[in-house]
Amino acid sequence: MIRIAICDDDEEYNDKLKKMLSAYLHSKHIKDFELSEYTSGDSLIAKFVAKKYDFIFLDIEMPGSDGFSTAGKIRDIDFDVDIVFVTYAKESIQRGFDYNAKGYLYKEVTQEQINERMDKLVGERLRNREDSFLKVKLTKGGTVLISLSRVQYFESTGHYISVVSEDETHTFIDTITKLSEELESKGFVRVSRSHIVNMNYVFNLTGNKITIIKGDDITVGRSYKQILRKALEKRVVGKWKT
Repeated sequence: MIRIAICDDDEEYNDKLKKMLSAYLHSKHIKDFELSEYTSGDSLIAKFVAKKYDFIFLDIEMPGSDGFSTAGKIRDIDFDVDIVFVTYAKESIQRGFDYNAKGYLYKEVTQEQINERMDKLVGERLRNREDSFLKVKLTKGGTVLISLSRVQYFESTGHYISVVSEDETHTFIDTITKLSEELESKGFVRVSRSHIVNMNYVFNLTGNKITIIKGDDITVGRSYKQILRKALEKRVVGKWKT
């Protein structure tokens, strides 16, 4: 499933962009997709949750929350979604990279330009997904591929590891040290002797606890706190390796 949001206060432009994106997806024989339209940054943020969209095409010049302030709010919730700014103002380009933007489209966009931009976005997503699964042997028997993008955290109890995802939990045999080393370049950080968290799901750090989006509070070990803070800084400036 490819999920795309279009946000522009000009409804005619929203419709134009939706038709172009739909034409691109059909040309690539992609049938499993969802296109959502918003006419303000405020309406987008009101319904936004982490992992809701793969790509967002975001107008810069909008009443209320403009594109940049909307992007800032999006990044507070989800660092993984790809944002493409749409604008008439070429002088705004540099500022967009403060929000880890995947580029710009000018309002006078053509189907060819949409095709080129989407080829890059979809291609990068597919390359990243090649290494975004963890193959584990379950304690109850059998093997499963776990989508790392949906994992909130791993919790260790002895030699058993529980992986908590958005909609399921599995248990397998491994050591948390080995697992931490395997995942350290994929946006995961060890925060205690028994927990590894997906930084895309970390909502807040208060004292010695982190809050996981739609999940639990996890206590951060004293010796891991500095590592976590550095990871939070990297997330803000968009330095995760993929």
